[in-house]
Amino acid sequence: MPRHTVHIAAPAADVYARITDPRRRPEWLPELIGTSDVPDQPLREGDRFVGYAELLGHRLVGHSEVRAADAASGRLEERVVIGARFTTTWDVTPTTTDGSACRVTHDIDVEFPQGPLGNVVRWLLTRYLDRLQRRGLQRLAGRSGRQE
Repeated sequence: MPRHTVHIAAPAADVYARITDPRRRPEWLPELIGTSDVPDQPLREGDRFVGYAELLGHRLVGHSEVRAADAASGRLEERVVIGARFTTTWDVTPTTTDGSACRVTHDIDVEFPQGPLGNVVRWLLTRYLDRLQRRGLQRLAGRSGRQE
């Protein structure tokens, strides 16, 4: 599934804090309209929240559960259910000795239905998610990041 990386001219801790604040995600995730039931602190393992998205012209409600969250390593893994089941992983890694820049890698793993319909859904959704993921990373980087 889609995996992309962007280089951001900001400290890894600041970027990780932004990723682990679901209230701020609609600022940079193009499909996300809003969130609710969000914890008061940065996301931690076991936290759950609701996201409201617009995908392929449809408004959807997604339920997220944090599977792993480690600020020290810059890793966040969530299980998202929006009809389909997704596992999304963020890795934020410092890239400079002074800590002024970082690299963010985002992976999305989707459980597709089996059979011919699953193949069609995989083909359509993979391309769509790829475009959304690239736009979201560029927004997260403030459009100043270099994407791989």
